[in-house]
Amino acid sequence: MSSNTQAAIEARLYLSGRAQLLPIPAPFEPKTMNPLSRRIIRLAAGAAAIPVHELLGRSRADRLVKPRHAAMWLVRKHCQHLTFGQLAQVFNRHHTTVLYGIAMVDRSPDLYAHIFDAVEAQLKGDGS
Repeated sequence: MSSNTQAAIEARLYLSGRAQLLPIPAPFEPKTMNPLSRRIIRLAAGAAAIPVHELLGRSRADRLVKPRHAAMWLVRKHCQHLTFGQLAQVFNRHHTTVLYGIAMVDRSPDLYAHIFDAVEAQLKGDGS
């Protein structure tokens, strides 16, 4: 079934008041999200003591941006097969945002050292 057909069915159900019968879709997870990138994102969020959904969320609060940039840098390091466009899909961002985040980490890596150390130690301990 095409997405246009699905959207038309959902619109009719909504308008008829029967929208509650629709199944709840699974959370969006890009095709480029592989087990290693997922693990790195979880570890980076844990090292920064923030939930994963906030790390991947839209907020630009400083307490979230730095761990997000560190996670982008780490996923780029460990998943070199991903293009910047695919990396952007993983983080639900535009590829230029990913480029900027990685550049920020490269410019001052000391700000991110605690996240790097925690994630690298876990990855090394798991044999990844």
